[in-house]
Amino acid sequence: MQDAYKTIRIANEILTLADEHGVEVSFLIQTGDQWVNGECEDDSVEAFPAIVHIMMNLGTRYDNEELMHAFELLDEAGTRSMR
Repeated sequence: MQDAYKTIRIANEILTLADEHGVEVSFLIQTGDQWVNGECEDDSVEAFPAIVHIMMNLGTRYDNEELMHAFELLDEAGTRSMR
């Protein structure tokens, strides 16, 4: 249960950071997921310094596995709300 709570807390923080930096949530979820999975190309993120700032910030406080779970949760929640 503790892991689920932490994942929800991290997901909430991601949403808050997106709002604070004026980044579209769906774009941050997609890019953040690619970032933590090592699938994000350097030149594609350089065009979005807010994304780099957010991900570097998150990366100093959480490991990639924790972030992966949070981005998966946000992606699933977004997919369900579109049904």
